[in-house]
Amino acid sequence: MSLSRVAIVDQLKEIVGADRVITDETVLKKNSIDRFRKFPDIHGIYTLPIRQRS
Repeated sequence: MSLSRVAIVDQLKEIVGADRVITDETVLKKNSIDRFRKFPDIHGIYTLPIRQRS
């Protein structure tokens, strides 16, 4: 069974309420980038190799 994007959004709106579902792609992209950068900092995850001191 496959659902269309519209059907998924409509069902989600029924579950949590239309005011809690964000579908504006600009807002979603901005928040996605912001969370991607903050997640490692919040959880203390190192995303780059730690340099060995000589």
